[in-house]
Amino acid sequence: MPVRTVSFTAMSEGTKEDYAILAKTEEEFTRTHADRVLAAVQALEHSLAGYQVSRLEHCLQSASRAHRDGRDEEYVVAALVHDIGDELAPVLTRRDDRGRDAPVSR
Repeated sequence: MPVRTVSFTAMSEGTKEDYAILAKTEEEFTRTHADRVLAAVQALEHSLAGYQVSRLEHCLQSASRAHRDGRDEEYVVAALVHDIGDELAPVLTRRDDRGRDAPVSR
């Protein structure tokens, strides 16, 4: 089934029908949000190689530790997903002369 698109090119020109289309597609997209987040976490299994544990294992360890420490649900979830952005922007830091992360100067 083809995706319906809005008729406008400027938001101020949108009709009630246009915004109904957007509401429906947003609802459908939002419904699968958790699945997309979990897929991004699972993809960390095959992320940067060479470490003792995969990024997935690292994130699972972080979330497990947060849970054992009695952190709230939001904190545990944040620990679980904290590396998924690295797949999109993997080099935003560099190592300084002591091996610590340092911001990349541009």
